[in-house]
Amino acid sequence: MKRKLILFILAAIFVAVSTSRASQRDRMQKIVDVALGKYHTLCLFEDGRILSFGNNENGELGLGEFFLGERYISPFYIQVPIKFVSIASGYFHSLAVSEDGTLWGWGDNSSCQLINSERNFSKSCIESEYNIPVIIDSGKDWRKVFADGFDSFGLKKDGTLWRISDMYQIENPKGRKWKNIIVQADGGGDDYKLYVILEDKKGEIFTYGTCNEEKNTLSCFSVWRSEKGDSKILLPLEIPPETSDLWMSDFSGVFRKRNEIHIWGMTVTDENEIKKKFKSMFSDIRKSEEIFADWMLKSKKKVKIKKSKKIISGNFMWSFACIGGTEFNYSYTACLQNDGKLIVWSNGKTYTSDSLKIRDIWGNNGIFAQAEDGKIYVTGYNLFNRLGVDKSQEEFLFLELFDF
Repeated sequence: MKRKLILFILAAIFVAVSTSRASQRDRMQKIVDVALGKYHTLCLFEDGRILSFGNNENGELGLGEFFLGERYISPFYIQVPIKFVSIASGYFHSLAVSEDGTLWGWGDNSSCQLINSERNFSKSCIESEYNIPVIIDSGKDWRKVFADGFDSFGLKKDGTLWRISDMYQIENPKGRKWKNIIVQADGGGDDYKLYVILEDKKGEIFTYGTCNEEKNTLSCFSVWRSEKGDSKILLPLEIPPETSDLWMSDFSGVFRKRNEIHIWGMTVTDENEIKKKFKSMFSDIRKSEEIFADWMLKSKKKVKIKKSKKIISGNFMWSFACIGGTEFNYSYTACLQNDGKLIVWSNGKTYTSDSLKIRDIWGNNGIFAQAEDGKIYVTGYNLFNRLGVDKSQEEFLFLELFDF
C-alpha cells in the first residue's frame, strides 16, 4: 500500500512538472501554425510553445509516459524549455524545428520517420516510438518541417530539401534551391498517397511522388500508385500564368489568379455526383484514371473575390465507402477575405462564418480558424478529439468554438 501511494505521488508530480494544460488566457495568444495529423493535432503559438491534443497511442503528443496509449487527450502544452518555429504531423508522429535550427521529433518511429539507428541504414530503427520530443539532428540549420503518413521531410536554411529517414537530399532537376513546400495533401498516407508540391527560387512548381508522367494542374493528382521502382518521381507541374495560392489534394484543388479563385474536384461536386463518379471508377479499374482526369478537368468553378487574405484546401475525412455505403470523403476549399469573413466550399455547398471576424486559418484534414478576439474555431471530424473540443464522439463540427 505504501509503495502504491509513493508511485501515485510521483505520478502526480510528473504530470505537474511535465504537462501544462491550456488556460483561458491562452485564447489571446496568437497561433502561427497548426499541423493536423491523422488523429492528432499540434498548435504552434507565437511564443514558441506547442499545444498538442487527440490520439496519443504512439506518443505523438509528446506528453511523456503518463498519457501514453491514451485516446481523446485534451489540449496540453509540450514541456520543452525551448522555442519552436515550425511543426508537422504525420499519421502517428510529430516533427518540429526549434528557434536555433535544431530538428526535433516524437511519436511513432516504426518506419524510421524520426531517426535511424546510428544513421546506418542497413539496421532497423533504434526505437519503435518516443513519447517525448527528442533531437533528430542538432545541426542548427533547419528551417521548416513537414510530414506524410509514415515519412518526414525538412527544408534547410540553405534551400536544400531532405527526406529525414535516410537523410536523402531531394535535388531540384534544374539545380536550383528550394523556396517552399507548398502543400502536402491529406497529411500523408501510404506509399501511393504522398502528395507534395515544391516551389523553387524561380517560382517553378514541381511534384514529388504524385504524377507518373507530366500532366497539367487539374489532372495530376490521383489516388493511384505513382512510383517507378523504389524512387519517388520529381516532375515539373504546369500551372497557369500569374497563379498564386496553389493548393492541391487527391480529389480537389484551388489556385488564385488576380481576383478570381479557381476551384475543381470534389469541392465543387455535389454528393450524388461524387458517388456516381466513384462507382464508375471502381467498376472499371482500367478506365479509372481516365474517368478521374476527365472529372477533374470538367469540374471547374470560378469565384470572384476582390480581396482575399489566405486560401487553403484539403479533406475532412480520411476514408470513404462509395459502393453500398453512405459515408465518403469530404473535400473543401476555404478562403479568408481581408475583411475577416471566412467562406468554405465543400461537396457542392457553400458556408460562411457570418458575423465572425477571422484573423487566420490553417487546413489539411480540417480547418482551424482564429478569430480577431483570439478565440479558436474548428471545422471537420473530431476523430479521437483531434479538433481539441471536449467531446469524445467522432462527430462533424462546423465552426465550433475550441473549448480549452
